[in-house]
Amino acid sequence: RPGMKSYRERKGRSGLWTWLRKARSTKGFWSMQFSNFQEFIEMGGYAFNVWSVYGMFLIFLAINLYGPLRKNRQIIRDLKRRYALNAQVPPMSAGAGSQHSPGSETTEEERT
Repeated sequence: RPGMKSYRERKGRSGLWTWLRKARSTKGFWSMQFSNFQEFIEMGGYAFNVWSVYGMFLIFLAINLYGPLRKNRQIIRDLKRRYALNAQVPPMSAGAGSQHSPGSETTEEERT
C-alpha cells in the first residue's frame, strides 16, 4: 500500500545480527572483564556463590552421566547371569507329562 511502511522500516534494523555487530564494535564486549586471574577467582566478592553453583552443576552432571551407565552395566550383568542359568538347566522331555504343574490347563483327553 502506498504510504504504509514495512515493519522493518518502522522499527529500524534490529535483531541478533545487528546486536552482535554493535557489540563487536565496542571494545569491552570481547575483552576480559577481570584485570588478573586473582580477580577472576574472587568473582568480585561473590566467589563462594559462583563457584558453589559451578560445583553443584558438575556434581549434577556427573550423577546424570554415571547413573545410566551403572544401570546399563547392572542390566547386562543380570542378563548374562540369566542366560548362564538358562544354559545350565536341562530341557524338559516330552514324556514327562505325568507331572501336572499348577496353573497349566489340561483337558481330560490329554490326561488319559
